[in-house]
Amino acid sequence: MHSGIKFVTPNQRHLGLDEAILAKRHQVNGMAKLQNPSRWSGKSRDWTMINEVNLNPEKKEAMRAA
Repeated sequence: MHSGIKFVTPNQRHLGLDEAILAKRHQVNGMAKLQNPSRWSGKSRDWTMINEVNLNPEKKEAMRAA
């Protein structure tokens, strides 16, 4: 699982399974918050899908600065 792609595997992302996985996580998280709101002191994780994935973005930024 990778934080940069919202905690799905690269294979799930490549196969296009991430959209359904993230939608299900959002639904389950919302239901849990309704059932026991005292467990959350702030916002929960953002389960929206990301459009662009970059490998080693910090290296790309370093090259731009050079």
